[in-house]
Amino acid sequence: NQLNICIYMYKGYEVTIIVEGGLGTLEVLENDIKEKRPIVLIQGSGRLADILAMLIEQISNPDRNQPRNPSEKEIEQALDRFYPNVLYSDVGSAIKRIQKILIEENRYLFHVFSMDRDKNVAETIFKAIFTVTKKKNELEYDPKNKNGSWEQEEQRQKGEDKLVDLALEWNYFDGALPILLARQDEIMKTESELMKIQNEIMIQENVSKKANPILS
Repeated sequence: NQLNICIYMYKGYEVTIIVEGGLGTLEVLENDIKEKRPIVLIQGSGRLADILAMLIEQISNPDRNQPRNPSEKEIEQALDRFYPNVLYSDVGSAIKRIQKILIEENRYLFHVFSMDRDKNVAETIFKAIFTVTKKKNELEYDPKNKNGSWEQEEQRQKGEDKLVDLALEWNYFDGALPILLARQDEIMKTESELMKIQNEIMIQENVSKKANPILS
C-alpha cells in the first residue's frame, strides 16, 4: 500500500498527482473528491495510477454515445493485472471504492498524463486546475437563478478573470475562449435588453403625447 502522491500548488490552486500508488491511495483520492481537488494520474508509472488511467480511457471511449461507469469485471481484471498478489479479501472492497471514485459526476476531477504519449506534464497539471476550477465556478453559480446577489455575480466574474489570466499566462487559449465568448454573449444580450427598454419608453412617451396634446 505504498503511497506515491504529490500535492502540487500553483498560485493558490492545489492538485494531487498520483505516481504509481498502492491501494491505500484510494483513501487519498476519496478525500480529494470530497474537497473537489483536481487529480492528475501519471499513466505508465504503474499500479493504481495505471489502473485508474486505463479505466478512465475505457469508459471515456469517444466511439460510445454516452459516458458510463466502469463495471465490476473491468475493475477486477485491472486489479488482477496490476496487483496479481493482492489478497482476495481486499479485491471486493477495492472494486466498490474504485467504482464510487470513478462515477461520472467525479470524472471531471481526473486528468491523465501519459508518459508514452504526452510531452508536458506541467500543461496537464494546468489544464486539470483550469477545468476543475471552471467546473466549480459553474456549480456554485447558476446562470438561471435571477435572484443571485450582486456579490455572487461579482465573485463569479473575479473567478473567471483569474482563470482567463491563468489561461493566457500558459497560452491555453482553448480554455479562455469559451469564457470570453460567453461574456460577449452576455454583453450583447444586455445591450439588446437595454434597446428593448428604450423602445418601450419611447412608445409610452408617444402614447402619452397623443393622449395629452398639450404636453407636446
